[in-house]
Amino acid sequence: MSEDFNRPSVTIVSPASGASVKGVVTVEATAWDDVGIRGVSFHVNGLSIGVAPKPPYKVQWKHRDVPQWSAKLTVYSFDSPGNNSAPAFRNVTISNFHSRKPPVMVIESPADGQKLEGQIVIKASATPVSSGNNPGSPVRRLDIEVDGEPFYSVFNENRNHVRLGYDLRQGRPPHDHDISA
Repeated sequence: MSEDFNRPSVTIVSPASGASVKGVVTVEATAWDDVGIRGVSFHVNGLSIGVAPKPPYKVQWKHRDVPQWSAKLTVYSFDSPGNNSAPAFRNVTISNFHSRKPPVMVIESPADGQKLEGQIVIKASATPVSSGNNPGSPVRRLDIEVDGEPFYSVFNENRNHVRLGYDLRQGRPPHDHDISA
């Protein structure tokens, strides 16, 4: 019996190069060797995410474990005699890597319990909550309610501050008002 010095080969099938991924991602590869593949090893940014010992060669990757906005996938195959393939590489972008914490909402004015009448100014802000290397989820919408009724919404304007005028007399008798953001 002759010794095997031939390296196996491996190719990443999915995800596509440059793909935007979210949730649980299936990383799949194909591998070939003249004496047979013993397994395919999958890595993200140098850390192992699993080994597939037989076809189809794939693993499930939960990208939330990776503290970056992008990831470099690396895959190796190996055969029974112990030969390793050259690595196959693929870069992907993590599309939903945001803080799981809601933004901090603040009513800046009027002050809580302040006595008001006539025209007033409502100022509110929303600040993303960061954690680790993650700058936090962008504020996509800021809603202002007066007395439980929608009053104003800002959508996808890259604004996290709002200043509005409001007339407390809008057909209502004087009473306490509840302003929320």
